[in-house]
Amino acid sequence: MERSIVVVAEHFQGEILPVTYELAAFAKELQQLHPAAVKILILGDLIKDLAESMAEQTGLEVTAIQAPGLRSYTCEAYEKVLGDFLLEVKPSYVCVPHTSTGWDY
Repeated sequence: MERSIVVVAEHFQGEILPVTYELAAFAKELQQLHPAAVKILILGDLIKDLAESMAEQTGLEVTAIQAPGLRSYTCEAYEKVLGDFLLEVKPSYVCVPHTSTGWDY
């Protein structure tokens, strides 16, 4: 199984928040100490364009999980989707924004 470092993207009103790019940079530094593929995960509704833009800007693989139930942030929805995704992928590390939203889920 491939080792990976997953970065959970944070976005608001169609914009990726700067903390996501800070986490991606941190993950790349972590990658130097613990070789693993860095991947960004973005959750939401109608986020395909955001995911593609982020992939172009960072040069990293971006996985978008789109669902109407993720239109607005809720802790329960994020916990469910993240839990399912992380159990499947089994990353070595998960980088979550140090924000009120990140702390919430």
